[in-house]
Amino acid sequence: MDAGSGLRGLRFGPPAWAPVGWRSRFPIRLTRALALSVAVSSAWAAGPVHAQATRQPHITAELVSELDAITPGAKWLMALRLVSDPLWHTYWKNAGDAGSPPSLDWALPPGFRATPILWPVPHRIAEPPLAVYGYEGEALFLTEVEAPGDLRPGQVVILRAYASWVVCRVDCVAGEADLARRVAVSARAGTSDRRWSGPLRAAYAGLPHRSPEWRVRATPAATGYTMRIVPPPEWTRPIDGVLFFPDSGAVIEHAAAQLLAHDGAAYELALTRSPYATRPAERLTGLLVSRSGWDSAGTVKAIEVDAPIGAGAAAGAVPAGSLTLWLALGLAFVGGILLNLMPCVFPVVSLKVLSFASLAGVGRRGLRLHGLATGAGVLGTFWALSGVLLGLRHAGHALGWGFQLQSPAFVTAMALLLFVLGLNLLGVFEIGTSLTRLSAAPGHASRLAESFGTGVLATVVATPCTAPFMGVAVGYGLTRPAWQALLVFTVLGLGMAAPYALLAASPRLLERLPRPGPWMVTFRQAVAFPLFATAAWLIWVLAQQTDADAVLRVLIALTLLAIAAWILGRWNPLAISWRARVISRSVAAAFALGAVALAVPRAPAAGRGAPPSAAVSWEPYTARRLAELRRAGRLVFVDFTAAWCLTCKVNERVALGSRTVQERLRQLDVATLRADWTTGDPEITQALAAFGRNSVPLYVLYHGDPGLPPTVLPTLLTPSIVLDALDGAAAGGSSL
Repeated sequence: MDAGSGLRGLRFGPPAWAPVGWRSRFPIRLTRALALSVAVSSAWAAGPVHAQATRQPHITAELVSELDAITPGAKWLMALRLVSDPLWHTYWKNAGDAGSPPSLDWALPPGFRATPILWPVPHRIAEPPLAVYGYEGEALFLTEVEAPGDLRPGQVVILRAYASWVVCRVDCVAGEADLARRVAVSARAGTSDRRWSGPLRAAYAGLPHRSPEWRVRATPAATGYTMRIVPPPEWTRPIDGVLFFPDSGAVIEHAAAQLLAHDGAAYELALTRSPYATRPAERLTGLLVSRSGWDSAGTVKAIEVDAPIGAGAAAGAVPAGSLTLWLALGLAFVGGILLNLMPCVFPVVSLKVLSFASLAGVGRRGLRLHGLATGAGVLGTFWALSGVLLGLRHAGHALGWGFQLQSPAFVTAMALLLFVLGLNLLGVFEIGTSLTRLSAAPGHASRLAESFGTGVLATVVATPCTAPFMGVAVGYGLTRPAWQALLVFTVLGLGMAAPYALLAASPRLLERLPRPGPWMVTFRQAVAFPLFATAAWLIWVLAQQTDADAVLRVLIALTLLAIAAWILGRWNPLAISWRARVISRSVAAAFALGAVALAVPRAPAAGRGAPPSAAVSWEPYTARRLAELRRAGRLVFVDFTAAWCLTCKVNERVALGSRTVQERLRQLDVATLRADWTTGDPEITQALAAFGRNSVPLYVLYHGDPGLPPTVLPTLLTPSIVLDALDGAAAGGSSL
């Protein structure tokens, strides 16, 4: 009986039902090694064992050796050879999103030593929406073996190992085998195995290299990491087909595109952070693989990297455009009219419509006065905002339309105000004169103040929105002298106030409104809920600008305001004594002041950016990154947005977030950049100004040919608009 036949009845691995990954859960390595040692000891005298390949489902396994005969103290190569069926594959040491790497556990005679597996360079194998790292066809998993120096010539040494693997196509099959290889001991130079000496040496030469000539470092990015690859000084030819394979699991998203850019001095590889990473990585370790190679001959296809992650930044610029004053004024007027239909303004417009319906007895002259009062509120607020904006810009601040929404303090104040107004509309409490008082007023002057306040409120809440045509006009005004800027903002205000003035000046339009009656109470209460929704959205904006603690403070402040409003409504001053009135009002004021004090932001905002799309990977915008992508001939879509821009969020949901648009972006390999203006970024402000804009949203599609001008998409998007623009750009032109 030979040693092989003595082992055939033994199983030293897991049972057939053992799941993939059993190694980390069952301490059987020691028991298997002891069992193999006993078997080897009993087989020493049993005669030589010839290596045999074992055929298992979808794979063939074999233990191969560089030498047939060895000398005492020799070092040589052996390998686990796995040959998978066509379309099936095995795995690298980091399998990627799925799978399990092969293992090779040796049971060697006394004095012999073997290194861990020397892993060959893998391939990235796409298994949408996942990706794995592995090998198709033949793979040689090398090990360097060293013999002791006290071997006696004439001996026959049997080297045994237990191998396990997983082979996959759509489904996966786990396999295992007890493998053995015989080598003789010779007094003279070792004898090569003619079949395997050449392939094993070639596989050894193809292993990843350590290359100190190539310097690699990494920096964090909003969506992951940027790996900067600096070539040797004498390097002259380009590199391509570069991929990074991490040697551990949850570091990068394995299936995400890895974009390579060249700035003349170095290459930069953009990597997407793994969604399963619990914290940012401190360093990137693994392999850099290049189709063109890392040496002058192009034979070194992979180099080992260990790149610590530090800090970095980039900057740049883009070209500018022009517009005439008269066209800008026309666009401003139309944009002001359309601004009333934007989601942030419409709740306040509803208030004004209800207010007009309650003015049945004031006559034509009274209606005109109320229309003028509302228009004055709109214009006065536009003038105030534009004056502050121009003053701050003159002082050197990079600000634009909606600048106050970049302040957490203003966002908090607006959320509190809208919440209180909503409580008032629901009838929780009544105040004598308010911006949105809809009940009968004791005096005509108070009703005019109400109309003026409605105009103020409508303008203030309009600032997160940009209507069609408006963005171009505002951008033009802020790049011109102050008088032209004020003129643009004045015409914009006139456009926004025009529907109120038209309704007040046209009795026939008012006659189409329902007559005052009980329906007004229901409508008044219903209008409160859009105000609550706007307050909730403002709290979400605050969450993007600050942190969870600030949001919690605001939520508690809203609760305190609700208590104060309830006290005011519960103890009606007309039905209680003077003393009770003083006490109730004092307690309500204490709750209100406590709410304001609690809601005040504790620290400046930390820019965090708008959340990336769930399906399309958005890189943070920098002019430098845009220039790199354009030099590479890529189609580039830039989304200028902000967390406080409701128009932006609607477009992201309706158009950019649609499945058809996302699929087309992937099909055309469009690079997507997100320019987040939530907390005010001077570089993004400069980029907006280059297109004659000073507001968001702005959508720009850069063509693959750098010689073609970019396409600017409309302010309001639909999936068809984006798809037409993408198809036109892919065809070399523009459909807009």
